[in-house]
Amino acid sequence: MLECIGSDRTQIVAITMYSTVIEHLPVALAQIYAAWVGEHRPALTSIAVARLSLPQTLLEVQGCAVIPERR
Repeated sequence: MLECIGSDRTQIVAITMYSTVIEHLPVALAQIYAAWVGEHRPALTSIAVARLSLPQTLLEVQGCAVIPERR
């Protein structure tokens, strides 16, 4: 979605992950996260939850990006 406004993932400043399976999450997600973000490392918060809005959902990811104003 960032590409739609002329931006990219380097503008992401924070990512929050909500998971119902936190005991298996850290190792797998650390590898995926590191490969996806590359050298740019936004703040990352992982939160264990009992359930998400849809019962079959195991992971929800929320990102926050700061897009510079175009002049």
